Amino acid sequence: KKYNINDYSFLNSIGIVYFEQEKYIKAKELFYSTLDYNPKNYVAYFFLGNICAIENEYKAAIVCYTLTILYGGKDIIGECYFKRAVAWFYLNKYDLALKDINNAISYNFDIPKEFKKDLNNKLKEM
Repeated sequence: KKYNINDYSFLNSIGIVYFEQEKYIKAKELFYSTLDYNPKNYVAYFFLGNICAIENEYKAAIVCYTLTILYGGKDIIGECYFKRAVAWFYLNKYDLALKDINNAISYNFDIPKEFKKDLNNKLKEM
């Protein structure tokens, strides 16, 4: 198969490789460039959200995960709700984190017990 450098799915694949190699700057550049070809590229938003979370940019991560959910990442929607809950948690928005945990559970995503415990403790403190 001949690959087209302007094919956003091909660029997604390269971006994922960079992400897995922890080359986040290169991955970010590629994922952003794919949005020129397809502004609803939920794979790009998912990985951009992951990179933002790794870089402690939780507000940006929330935006990216929200766009992933909005644009149809049905295969990863539960995981997106969970990851968005974690970002809300780090921003001390525990009520929003709980809402997203419930959404994640409704998509059969298995929430780690430690996170549930930490969130419950924070909610009790409120």
